[in-house]
Amino acid sequence: MNQIRSYASYYRPITCTIAAVAALTMGCSSAATTPPSAAPQSSSNDRTAVLDPDVDASRAMDTARNGAEILLSWFPSSDANEASAADRARGYLADSLVDRIVSAEAGKPAQSRLWARMAEHRLTVQARCTATAALPETPRSIAVDLTCEQTATALEPTPLDVVERTVRAIVTADGQQVRVTTFSMSPADFTGAA
Repeated sequence: MNQIRSYASYYRPITCTIAAVAALTMGCSSAATTPPSAAPQSSSNDRTAVLDPDVDASRAMDTARNGAEILLSWFPSSDANEASAADRARGYLADSLVDRIVSAEAGKPAQSRLWARMAEHRLTVQARCTATAALPETPRSIAVDLTCEQTATALEPTPLDVVERTVRAIVTADGQQVRVTTFSMSPADFTGAA
């Protein structure tokens, strides 16, 4: 587990690990490309799977990483609220997920209080996420571990704080589009499904 370093007036110290799950459902795949007898199968007791050859694991990892970075980066001096981060991440998030975040306007009290304090002190929060591991869960889904750090910065260039987050993202591919359809963070700031 990772210990979060905290700047007392903005964050409480918490402990968390980072995890993102990318689940792929390719809309362009053809059932005729792989005979059923040759398709890799995993039993309910077998936690190891082999990805279908048309599943692009690196694209799913990039989508999860980019979506998490944008969603966790806040600019309270220019954003109306934290739902603006979801709107900026629209290229990586499913429209239904963005709509859910925006309509809930972050129905996440802890995150909303933090956002209000950041806006009051005109702080910017930048997030950087790194994919550390990927493991197929099914032939169409990948579990991706991410380390995401949020850094709060005031007008001076010295960061005030670095916070690590737990993130879980379900990434779904539909034809040429790959989008995050479910996002959850720890502490329980947001849990949404498209």
